[in-house]
Amino acid sequence: MNVNDYIIDLQSDVKRDDLIRHYWYSHPRYIFFNGIKANSKLLDVGSGDGGIAIWKSYGWLKRSDIRLFGVDKFNAKYADLYEKFVTIDLDKESIPYTERFDAIYSTHVLEHLSDPDFAIKNIYEKLKKGGVGYIETPNPNSLNIPKRNEVLKE
Repeated sequence: MNVNDYIIDLQSDVKRDDLIRHYWYSHPRYIFFNGIKANSKLLDVGSGDGGIAIWKSYGWLKRSDIRLFGVDKFNAKYADLYEKFVTIDLDKESIPYTERFDAIYSTHVLEHLSDPDFAIKNIYEKLKKGGVGYIETPNPNSLNIPKRNEVLKE
């Protein structure tokens, strides 16, 4: 039995919404966000479109108490949902915020930089003592994960 067979069997026994909820409850991003203390200031490094601003209030997460700040090379589509959003080149520029953050979040950014060490030092300098960080990069095992259309049979 391969992974796709398992997912198909599982879907036949479980409601779609329950399957999605279970997936997110066990996802490291959800666990990270759910564990951040109330009213934390979170820096979203490499914000992309800024979808995290929408995701933090989506579905079961409901973390509208988190104060978001963002940085990316380009202005995010949802930059207006951040308390403050700054465009910088993470390869060359230091993060311009003077404050330190309770939490820092960065997904699939480091692999796009020519100097990821510079970015990591930059991120570390902006984290409060006792703060938490979440940095996600691609993993070779992610090649084995079925694509969305394979799971949903779209």
